[in-house]
Amino acid sequence: MKTADTADLVDDPKLIAKYSKRGENIVITDRGRPVAILIPFDDSLGQLGVKVDLALKLFSDKTIGLSKAAKIANMSIEQFLGAIKPFELEVCDFPEGELLDELKGLDSEPSTKGN
Repeated sequence: MKTADTADLVDDPKLIAKYSKRGENIVITDRGRPVAILIPFDDSLGQLGVKVDLALKLFSDKTIGLSKAAKIANMSIEQFLGAIKPFELEVCDFPEGELLDELKGLDSEPSTKGN
């Protein structure tokens, strides 16, 4: 994920198109504080919707783990795994220190069994 400050965008407004064409999400900051996130428009955005697409991209580039991605997508982990199945992503490749957070997320997730 790229970061661009509003001052950078004034100097080079083509940065948004440059990063978007590469499929990169862009965090826009103002004096170092995040103010927006830009998501490139692609087929997955049209298919999945903004929340799921953002969660998928953050998860696939290992910015966040599985339980956080599912929360962003407003899905259970099981539902999120089903939504991203066509993309054939590795789901058990955790960044260092992330595994405990993932396990805690599983403990706090409401059960979907029997629904």
